[in-house]
Amino acid sequence: MVSLDPELSTRVLQEEERAFQIWYPPSFMWVLGADSIITALGPLHRHIRALVLRLFGPESLRLVLLRDVQRSARSELRSWLRLPDVEVRAATSRMIFGVTAKKLISHDDAASEGSLWKCFDACTRGLLAFPLCVPSTAFYRCMQGRKRVMKMLKAQLGARRNEPEHEAVDFFDLVIHELDKPDSELNENIALDLLFLMLFASHETTSIGLTAILKFRTDNPKALQELTEEHENVQKRRADPDSDEITWEEYKSMKFTSHVIHEALRLANVAPVVFRKKNNTGCTDKRAYFEILRPDYTIPQGSKVMICSSADHLNPKVYENPSVFNPCRWKDILEPVGGSKNFMAFGGGLRLCVGADFAKLQIAIFLHCLVIKYRLGPIFRTNIVGEDLIVSLDPELNARVLQEEERGFQIWYPSSFVRVLGANNIVSMLGPLHRHIRNLVLRLFGPEALRLVLLHDEQRSARDELSSRLDRPDVEVRTATSRLDERRNAAERKTVDFFDLVIDEMKKPNPIMNENIALDLLFLLLFASHETTSMGLTAILKFLTDNPKALQELTEEHEKIMERRVESDSDITWEEYKSMKFTSHVIANIAPVVFRQSNQDVHIKGYTIPEGSNIMISPSAAHLNSKVYDDPLAFNPWRWKDTPEPVGGSKDFLAFGGGLRLCVGAEFAKLQMAMFLHCLVTNYRWKALSKGTMMLYPRLRFPDGFHIQLHKKT
Repeated sequence: MVSLDPELSTRVLQEEERAFQIWYPPSFMWVLGADSIITALGPLHRHIRALVLRLFGPESLRLVLLRDVQRSARSELRSWLRLPDVEVRAATSRMIFGVTAKKLISHDDAASEGSLWKCFDACTRGLLAFPLCVPSTAFYRCMQGRKRVMKMLKAQLGARRNEPEHEAVDFFDLVIHELDKPDSELNENIALDLLFLMLFASHETTSIGLTAILKFRTDNPKALQELTEEHENVQKRRADPDSDEITWEEYKSMKFTSHVIHEALRLANVAPVVFRKKNNTGCTDKRAYFEILRPDYTIPQGSKVMICSSADHLNPKVYENPSVFNPCRWKDILEPVGGSKNFMAFGGGLRLCVGADFAKLQIAIFLHCLVIKYRLGPIFRTNIVGEDLIVSLDPELNARVLQEEERGFQIWYPSSFVRVLGANNIVSMLGPLHRHIRNLVLRLFGPEALRLVLLHDEQRSARDELSSRLDRPDVEVRTATSRLDERRNAAERKTVDFFDLVIDEMKKPNPIMNENIALDLLFLLLFASHETTSMGLTAILKFLTDNPKALQELTEEHEKIMERRVESDSDITWEEYKSMKFTSHVIANIAPVVFRQSNQDVHIKGYTIPEGSNIMISPSAAHLNSKVYDDPLAFNPWRWKDTPEPVGGSKDFLAFGGGLRLCVGAEFAKLQMAMFLHCLVTNYRWKALSKGTMMLYPRLRFPDGFHIQLHKKT
């Protein structure tokens, strides 16, 4: 039975060992051990809990762990500087595991290249997997990880018990001391399962919480600013501002940091479920005590109950805008010391996580070391397609890179791109040669050609393509729309085409073009001419299918154009095309990545981009910027009614690039989409046959396609 009810969830935890008892699914117990503390009851549970508090209790946190966590955080962050990119969850998980493993069993996991951590990471990934223990499954790897860990712990237990008596140096020694007591409540199996559980549980909660904070703080600059200010003020108040050591008093003064931690743990749901089992102890009949509270529920004796904390953490009656990361909400809410019915990140009742305060300490100390000395931001170094790159998600830097081409920056593309597109490609040309070829291409795609030739050709191509797809059981939109150019090219006028223009250029005295340049130019034009338009049209049909209001307004615009004509079957005129305002709002554009190389050291927003650096601009970062576009992931063509549509590129709209390299076929792509939409909505209707999963990053694509069925309007 699953409980999403805060009152029931709280009482289940409070009434443990009375109306409810501890229970976990068998697959969990295979992983965590039959003698694990999570199933211990009564005096044994309290005895083990007191033993664990000797490691994670307030005194140990203040006198020992505070210093150890600082040292580990500083070392980990320094190691990140040497890496092109960091996968935060795995890196913080290894860091935290390293601290805990040293305290528990004096194990240096870094020296063993993380072999022990890898075993526990496999256990984490397999815990919730289907419990099929056959090779290659996640659960099999999980159980193999447990087997290797238990073998190591058992060997270490035997070795330590054979050593001469010495003062305890880690938690393992404390456990052995307890085992060797007369009439000890512990046995060897309980001891080993306890060590396994503590190693297993010590790192995952904290690493997920830290990962969530780093993600949320990137999305919430205001919270990042207040967090940074709090830690900078802690630093300024020190007698020695250069000191790196955080005192216990400084840690306890980090109020906003505590708000950030609670908010991240609320949203991250690091402990998503808790299990219990209904028993009959203390009840007068076989009905649950909860029947008193809610007469319409009955939980029979023996029922297994799963408490889902996310239901409480995302309850809009408790947390306003619960899906929004807002640490400031905790300024007006009393932070729970333990668990509460509205906050169960660390469980509750008798089983409140004994390491909760240790987890909060680790997160707070790591954040202090991070925000004081390091920066996370939209400009970073990584490796893509085998090239060392600086990636810019910053609109200002993106605009500057494009505007300062042939001054501060020069054209550059990865070698793999150049091998595909050709070494003599227009994308890598500079100066007069680039301008000359651009002007040549504009004779094909410029305003005059669009108005006098291409407008007519695109209408004919769209009509032919749509009629050929009529009443077919299945049409994959991107493939169908990519054929528009094939149809247009097949129907090309038999007088002069662009190839003839290129040949004429090559025949001139002292030609600026040679054969290699000409062939690479033709290859690029063929390569680039269809993908932007076909992907954009696929996205439009997907969005319109999901947004009937937009489809209705688009259809009305095109039907009014037809109503105003003297002859309804006549072709679209240039004036009619330019009047399609809402169509222009609707048109979806694809945002490719753009590459450049710096000619000099560039300083911007505290960053330094060294001379010779290769740079990749990601327009999607600008297009999905919530500071510029309200609800940026929503398809909302009406947003453009109040926003001037960019004629070329701008720092907030880079669908066709910008600067000297603004796509020469941009207006042609828009015309193609508008003509296709006119022919579609005025003559046809369609039905989606598949969901059409759409991925926006790093570029727009439909992994499984978008399939529709087309019918003629009656």
